[in-house]
Amino acid sequence: MADLCLEALEGDLPCSYRVFRVDGFRACIPLCQLPEAWANLLHVVCSHDYDALPGYRPRGGWVVVDVGAYLGFYSLYAASLGASVYAFEPNPSCRAGIRCGAEASGLADRIVVDHRAVCGPGRRLARLYVTRYWATSSVYRGYASGMGEVEGVLEAPCIDLAEAVRYYQLERVDLLKVDVEGMEAEVLSGLGRVEAPVERIVVEVHPSVASLGEVEAILSRHGYVVEASRRVSEGQLVVYARLRR
Repeated sequence: MADLCLEALEGDLPCSYRVFRVDGFRACIPLCQLPEAWANLLHVVCSHDYDALPGYRPRGGWVVVDVGAYLGFYSLYAASLGASVYAFEPNPSCRAGIRCGAEASGLADRIVVDHRAVCGPGRRLARLYVTRYWATSSVYRGYASGMGEVEGVLEAPCIDLAEAVRYYQLERVDLLKVDVEGMEAEVLSGLGRVEAPVERIVVEVHPSVASLGEVEAILSRHGYVVEASRRVSEGQLVVYARLRR
């Protein structure tokens, strides 16, 4: 069942949103993003591509950092299971969707929405090339162009992982989810500067622009055991890693 989302919680929305009931939460989906956004929702809550391995399903008391939150489907899912979520998303239209879903689900107190892009150490500004399907927008123009016509460019301030954890004074991160359309290696390169323990990492890797071997090597170098690398589609892999004890 779908209900009309009558209130925009941030910025100018390029198209109408509708609220869809999902098991445990409600998701706001822009009509102009269908059917791709629906496929992304199924990817998170039906295929369980981010928590297919035992021990990776968010639970009550966990702190989850969602880097590249898109419309917040994973953030909402984690929050509905009791986690406290910090969602980083530089696209204001996507942030409006996250906030709409959080309000509709009664989960606004569990999800912090941050406007900054999480980048590698030293980068202060990112140019986000926005595609018609917002989930394939990227700071890498070549990747974004390959996913469809680039419809706009947004500039967003950057912080690295260590700065994100320090800014919110997190004493630990139980799960870090990274889906950044080709920036995987750059984002993960900041792991060495994170002072709080990051227990689990789930990374979506796009082999057309990011090397699976490089991502796994970065994780290993920073003290992680790669437990699995699963292909979830023709152009996507999901890597699961746990902090070595």
